[in-house]
Amino acid sequence: MPNVFGARTGIALVALGLLIAANALIGPLALGVVRFHVSQTAENQLIGGEVVSLVVAAPLAVIAGVLWRRSNRLAPSLALGAALYALYMYVQYVVGPQYERYVGNNEYFFPLHLVLIILAWATSLRAWHALSAMRMPTIAIGTRRLLAALLLVLNATFALAWLSSVLGVLTGPHTSSGWLEYQKDQTLFWLIRMMDLAFVIPASFLVAVGLLRGVEWATRLAYAFLGFQTLIVSAVAGMAIMMAARADPAANPVLLVVTVVLALGLNAPVPVVWSLLHDPQAWGSWVDALVESVTPPGLASAGQRIRLRAPVHGRWFLIRVVIDRVREEDHVLELHTDFPFGLQLQNRFAVTAPDEASARVQFG
Repeated sequence: MPNVFGARTGIALVALGLLIAANALIGPLALGVVRFHVSQTAENQLIGGEVVSLVVAAPLAVIAGVLWRRSNRLAPSLALGAALYALYMYVQYVVGPQYERYVGNNEYFFPLHLVLIILAWATSLRAWHALSAMRMPTIAIGTRRLLAALLLVLNATFALAWLSSVLGVLTGPHTSSGWLEYQKDQTLFWLIRMMDLAFVIPASFLVAVGLLRGVEWATRLAYAFLGFQTLIVSAVAGMAIMMAARADPAANPVLLVVTVVLALGLNAPVPVVWSLLHDPQAWGSWVDALVESVTPPGLASAGQRIRLRAPVHGRWFLIRVVIDRVREEDHVLELHTDFPFGLQLQNRFAVTAPDEASARVQFG
């Protein structure tokens, strides 16, 4: 694989993360320096979304930048999640407010939002270029079906919610939560629904169908898209929670429950983590080494031999791995590793579920 990592992109990703955090802190979430020309309902949504920006998106961008400078193969997928999220959010921050209707001062922070948008699309392009040059690890059939189902359910929910709110505005009754939201922030209402119904939701359906069909391009798109989708769902869940907590009349309890559940579901459950361990060809996506060969090819099995090349101070060292035992029923992988200079290790991976939404990997 050609070297697709450059130092400047790593620096740009770190800068993006720091600016995302700074923007969240100076806004209504914390310091209140930035006051948006929006209603109280939209401000509640902003605060809920900025919690996710500060706690999840900003650190993710910084981590992606650090990994990028180390030429880690995880960097492009992480970078795409954070960068696409920033692009999606900060376009709304500039275009969505009703400047002539509400009091605010966010126009004076246009340079900050412009820099965030430029950094977001620039790093997105670089990350996609890097991801396109990589060999994507195979996703197991069960995991593909699980991810496809999550994407289909999630985006069908959003499509129905947005279409029903649009129908409510066009035909009534004028007492629904969607109508109340529309009356308060008409520009933001149409902007969000246009971006989701025209771009995000069709792209999600495309990825889901491709995953179900098992086509190669869908795997690449899934690695590019799932981080972004998880951040967006988490932000919407944060918005819904904040609106419910403040007894906002435009709060939608159904959307609150669905987005919270699906935000948890789009984290890394055991099947996703196990698929990366169970497929030796996928090890290059999380180990700082290149997979040279897998004999015999396929998912991990007893007796299988894997050759890897690991970079150390400009030199490449050979690492040999032999799979000793695989227990799929409880997600355990035992292996023997031969390192340079005669060093040998006996290792065991065990993937367990501390809860339904995440996974814990024990290594020893």
